[in-house]
Amino acid sequence: MTARTHALMGTAAAALASGAADPLSLGIAALASQLPDADTSHSLAGRILRPLSHLLERHFPHRTVTHSFLATAIVAFLAWPLRWHSPQLWKAALWGYFCGWFADAFTKSGVAAFYPLSAARLVIPANPRLRLATGSKVEHGIFILLVCLLAFALHLNTKGGLLRTFGSWMGQPESVAELFRKDGASRRVLAQVEGRYATTGAPVSGLYEVVDVIGEGIVVRAEKDHLYLAGRPQSCSACQLWIDRVRGRLGGAVVSTTRELRIEGRRVGEVIAALRTKDGGRVWLSGELALEDAELLSWPVSLSHFNSVTVSGGGTRTLRLQAAAPADLEPAADYYATGQLLVREVRDVR
Repeated sequence: MTARTHALMGTAAAALASGAADPLSLGIAALASQLPDADTSHSLAGRILRPLSHLLERHFPHRTVTHSFLATAIVAFLAWPLRWHSPQLWKAALWGYFCGWFADAFTKSGVAAFYPLSAARLVIPANPRLRLATGSKVEHGIFILLVCLLAFALHLNTKGGLLRTFGSWMGQPESVAELFRKDGASRRVLAQVEGRYATTGAPVSGLYEVVDVIGEGIVVRAEKDHLYLAGRPQSCSACQLWIDRVRGRLGGAVVSTTRELRIEGRRVGEVIAALRTKDGGRVWLSGELALEDAELLSWPVSLSHFNSVTVSGGGTRTLRLQAAAPADLEPAADYYATGQLLVREVRDVR
């Protein structure tokens, strides 16, 4: 079979067997699928790995030692360090290599799958007339079927979010927002942001935790609990981070609970104390509070960070909260408030 058919079969098998949908896993599977043909200098892998291919050509016929269960076991052992980083990457490499040589069992000459038992070749099917010829019309048909199989596997692995996954590959903020809406209740959602600060234009590059979604922007948390509203310049003029490219991924497992909290003439300091967690969990608040006799209240406003609390009104002031922490209410601790809050509490699963 041709190199492209090997690559497509390897990626489709890796996607189905390991649940892979990310470009790195699929790319490793595609590369691993080319390695069995390193036993000939005429192949793509052989031309790239020319010293190795010449060595194999001198000692082994084509489609023997590298096209065997023995070679697959050796590759599994050599690729074991990948498992420390990600079991999925290791599985992708293993399935890619296996499919890279097993596909040749359907060709006219078959493979020495049980090497070093060279005489026992694996040829499928038994009828020679039904075996494939490399580059034939039948192989082109199989290639089209593999494309459909890969698309189906990606659709399953992303739980119907194939377009979202494509958006993630393209670095679109909307894909991160959709990931947060879908999995934010059970996993931390992280965003690798490449862009610039809106106030200074200075470049920014870092990994942030996504804590909320507002319109077409995402609210992200940096070190020291600073929050930023991040989005594309053309659609988020109020953003503090302008995104050129962003990639979302899932972090550790969490338990997230959401509840409504009604407040009737209660001192804000008492509300803050009641909302603080003792086990390291985080609390995010959204909603409105009306403060009584608060005409003297002043509120810090930041031009470089996201303002999770905004104030409006005169004698009776209204606090509007979005992705606010209980500590953000400290300036109003001595005032009495009435209103309704949506409380989201997030705890890590240990």
